[in-house]
Amino acid sequence: MMRAYLGLRFFDAAQQREQLRFVRGGASSPPGPGHNAAGLAVFRYRTRCGTVYGHTGNFPGYVQFVADCHRRRQTRRDDVAQHPGSDRPTARAAARVQTTAVCTLLR
Repeated sequence: MMRAYLGLRFFDAAQQREQLRFVRGGASSPPGPGHNAAGLAVFRYRTRCGTVYGHTGNFPGYVQFVADCHRRRQTRRDDVAQHPGSDRPTARAAARVQTTAVCTLLR
């Protein structure tokens, strides 16, 4: 989905330029990996392995993350470690899984 979104299948170039104007400090909820910046319905995640564009979401007990590097394959990670005795993943566990996914994507 993110590949089509970033590949001008849904919007023309002018609309995409507007969507990819990022505001520093804007973060998806829950936050994605690395340093987050918010665009219009798309977020930029700058990590130690590189930059990807995507979105996060959550549902009780789960954290979703979808991203594309705007040049190669896309990744989607729905499996996040659960905090023992809790039905919610920890933010650190989610960030570790998401960063691993980004690094794999950018290899």
